[in-house]
Amino acid sequence: MKKMYLLSMLIISALLIQCGGNPEQDGDQAFAQKKFNQALSYYLQAKKADFQNQKINEKIALSYMHKGQQLFAKTHNVESFSGNFEKGENFIPETETSPEFDAQYSAMLHELAKAYRQAKPANEIQKEQYFSKTLDLLDRALTFNPDNGDAEKTLADIKNENFKQTYEKGMRFLKQAKREKNPDLYLTAERYLKRAVFFNPDDEKALKSLKSVRKKTLAVLDMNGDFPFAIADRQYKDGRFLLAFTALNNGGETLTFDPLKLMLVTADEQEIALDVAYTEKFDNGLTKTVILEPRKQIDGTLAFAVKKSRRIISLNYPLSEEKQVRKYFP
Repeated sequence: MKKMYLLSMLIISALLIQCGGNPEQDGDQAFAQKKFNQALSYYLQAKKADFQNQKINEKIALSYMHKGQQLFAKTHNVESFSGNFEKGENFIPETETSPEFDAQYSAMLHELAKAYRQAKPANEIQKEQYFSKTLDLLDRALTFNPDNGDAEKTLADIKNENFKQTYEKGMRFLKQAKREKNPDLYLTAERYLKRAVFFNPDDEKALKSLKSVRKKTLAVLDMNGDFPFAIADRQYKDGRFLLAFTALNNGGETLTFDPLKLMLVTADEQEIALDVAYTEKFDNGLTKTVILEPRKQIDGTLAFAVKKSRRIISLNYPLSEEKQVRKYFP
């Protein structure tokens, strides 16, 4: 009788342990079996008990991403993949992530890039959007894991396949812009020629064409951005690079513009800050923080202490922690 009692208690205990379980371990098991909805249910349960556990957040993020990939494999709907992917990204810890997560996240970024590459766009606008997303996702994949050979190969294939047509498309827009004297067409030409140079940085014709178009776009506000700015004029004087600067709050909310955050970037990737004392000599020198209402413009002079021999690549402004606005020089 005692043996039967002990056996019954062991069975009951085992059942209780199984029913109560460990949500994180149960989630790991479901994840390994590619049951991602179940895995999410377990991980979210585990998160309630240990809200600050970053490992669980990483697992939730990856579960959503794999769920999206699984749906794409069944439906070929890239939006179902990207929608779940974005849900997953909301759970990525804001602090430093683990190397294991970075590698898996990089792999999933590559998978989503491949999905956008395979997806059939509804029109030419969506085709360009899908292509841009593909390039962006591959760039992020290689940022999180520079050793991601699969992502590197996919990017290399895209570069080889698309350089010629991208360059020719940019040149068509450049010729049309010259013919029609249309600033927006110059901006479009710049986007395609910049991409062509990214695809093949050693092509002299592409480099020359990009430099040519940037002579035109330097003074043009790109109205596709929230904070477009332009350089109406420039000159070198007293060891300073002087810029006639124009910017516009093209967004729907009030924007705080701080000229001290503007940086000139040189060819050797050095950042040069505003020369405040020299800029203040001008009546319209921009050195003070300004509140810009939507659709409001600001104009003024900027001065940067830099040797004339140094090649300037761009003027950069951090619109947020994640987003930089750039104006490229010829």
